[in-house]
Amino acid sequence: MRKKLKKLMTFLLTGVMMFATLGLPVSAEGEEYEMFIAIGADLAEDGDWGLQYYGDGAASNAGDIVTSNAKVKVGDTVTIGLTMPSPVLKTYFVAPVLVAEGVGNLDYTIDSIKLDGEDVLADVNLAAGDAFWYEGTGDYTDKQAVRLAGGYNEWGTKYMAEAPAGFTTIEYTITLNGIEFGAPEGELVPSTESYDAFIAIGGDKDEADDWLLSYPGDTAGITATTGTIKNGETTTLTLEFEKPVLNVWYMAPCVIFPNGDAGQVSDQSTFDIKLYIDDEEVDIDMTAGASCWAEATGDYSQDQCLRLAGGYNEWGTQYIAEPSGFTKVTYEITPNILLAPVEEVPQFEFDPNGTYHAYLGVQTPTWLFRNAWNDATYGRDVDGGAYFGEMGFAESDWQPQGGTFTDVEITGNGTYTVALNGFDFSGTFNDQPILGSDGTFNLLFVSTDLPRNDAVVISNVVLKMDGKEITTQETPFLDPDQKETQSILLANIWNSDITALPYYAAPTSSIEISFDVSGFANDAAPQEAPAEDAQEDQAQESDEGTAPADETAAPAEEGGSSLSPVVIVVIVVVVAAVVACAVVAVKKKKQ
Repeated sequence: MRKKLKKLMTFLLTGVMMFATLGLPVSAEGEEYEMFIAIGADLAEDGDWGLQYYGDGAASNAGDIVTSNAKVKVGDTVTIGLTMPSPVLKTYFVAPVLVAEGVGNLDYTIDSIKLDGEDVLADVNLAAGDAFWYEGTGDYTDKQAVRLAGGYNEWGTKYMAEAPAGFTTIEYTITLNGIEFGAPEGELVPSTESYDAFIAIGGDKDEADDWLLSYPGDTAGITATTGTIKNGETTTLTLEFEKPVLNVWYMAPCVIFPNGDAGQVSDQSTFDIKLYIDDEEVDIDMTAGASCWAEATGDYSQDQCLRLAGGYNEWGTQYIAEPSGFTKVTYEITPNILLAPVEEVPQFEFDPNGTYHAYLGVQTPTWLFRNAWNDATYGRDVDGGAYFGEMGFAESDWQPQGGTFTDVEITGNGTYTVALNGFDFSGTFNDQPILGSDGTFNLLFVSTDLPRNDAVVISNVVLKMDGKEITTQETPFLDPDQKETQSILLANIWNSDITALPYYAAPTSSIEISFDVSGFANDAAPQEAPAEDAQEDQAQESDEGTAPADETAAPAEEGGSSLSPVVIVVIVVVVAAVVACAVVAVKKKKQ
């Protein structure tokens, strides 16, 4: 429950070969920051990920790599490098890393990028993606390490057009021109939205240390009055208890930002807060700590929940003396919430008389998959579609596993259905349950080439497994990593913003995802129902006694974890600013 002040408002810069000096303030004159190159690469032919470096002492470091790290201050020019024990066979990702927490703005110049002494900076497109972004790297969480432009990511931004290979040394020379922490002044604007709010509490109900009094959570004996807050308006929140509270471990008013904006609301946002205990006003020491901070609470992640000043935390800030023996708590809150201005979403060209396509995509915990149509390694147009016609597994080579996909042409307004038939997910692969011990998909999505354009709208997404409706999305959750096209996410265990699917048994014969499309100049002819092959019919006939898989919440990706040395996907969750992955990829080793 210890409070963690999150000051993450990333002001994204782009540039070509240099980032102009902006005169950014520093946290403290002369403060030094660690800088190094992170890399994940192959040492042997079999995709061994034998070369890995994520900072000195990182648990996942691998290979006999000689490093040249640096301490850098604003105004310094430093050279950082890696020397490999033998030429690199394949690079999965490489990026310079700055260890600094709470960066809001960063100004730097890349003076050179050398492979085996040859400067390749002229061939690197520094404007290909973000200038910097937070991402977990080795033992550094995604709140502590900032990756810089200029590298390569097989599943994300390719500042280098091709994966560097055949080199033994790589060096970056970088000048740190300025660094700013927290949200840059003038970059936030008053929010016009309304946000749900409640009072969170954890305490003892009947005896010391029983922790049986909680909200949200076990609400027995608690009557909660929640509310909606909006700038300039006063909202009253209450908790009432059947009998006097014995002891309070923590108590705080909370505001919900369902789109993950909680981290943007920094100390520049203010809240006029009054507290009443048993209807008597209590003095609040608003100078005791931050006015607000992002912290996971109940079912809400720290990107979704903002705790406000004015409460009590036994292990953290105590704005009031420890309350006890009361039956009612009331907060009156008047907010001034500041957020980053909403950027205009780029509009890509849409032809209302054109023809587009949609494909079902999937990945299991055993790394059986079908990737997005535009995936650079296993997509629709790679090797004549050799990896796209059925489920498959890739280790040293492609291993097709069967199943029949139904893809669709989108030729007008109407309802469309993509499907996978004749594949039994309830079985095993390589002696492991296909859907893992939790019985969940890593990824389940619809990949389309419909452009991101407000003129064409996808709606009413319905997922069915073995003919049974599992879930619907009236408004689709679009994959944030597909920047130019619309890709509908139904499941992604690496994205905490998407709601986990409700309980489902492992499908034994079919998956269908239907959706409506509007915005075309004409209506399409009705689509024929996806054909069910003999294998599916047979599976349905023998499926009466199939025991359902044990469905639990999809596991959150841990920063610095090594998910699989074989075939893994990188889908990075944006906390603040994140790596923009261009495609859904299957092979992932995120550090």
